[in-house]
Amino acid sequence: SSLKFSASPSLIRALSDSYMVGTYTTDKPHLFLLLQIKDYDYTYAGMLEWENSLANDTMALFELDTKENKIALSNRKWSDVLINNKDARVLINENGKPILYYIFNDKNNLIVTDSLDAIKEIASRLITKNIKPL
Repeated sequence: SSLKFSASPSLIRALSDSYMVGTYTTDKPHLFLLLQIKDYDYTYAGMLEWENSLANDTMALFELDTKENKIALSNRKWSDVLINNKDARVLINENGKPILYYIFNDKNNLIVTDSLDAIKEIASRLITKNIKPL
């Protein structure tokens, strides 16, 4: 609520109170949100609904309001993409450059970021965290 996101109440209820905000740095820092999910079905439906305003809601957070991305973000369409054999959604600017991603890493974790490398690293660390010894 303090970030003034316009996500639906059902999406907010479907997310856990546990989350992580961090940065992944390659050539520059890339912010990411790692959200824990309480109800996958409601979260999935809520994210599809939130796509209409997700970019505008997170424009300042992900620094999307740059000269390169000066577009009417609400008019851009999200596309399906496969990342690490998982379905993801990506918002592409008018120059064909991906500017925002979200991916359900599993039924418990949702990643939102502007970096494909960040998704791959976070997903890798989540897999390693969940490995149990034999």
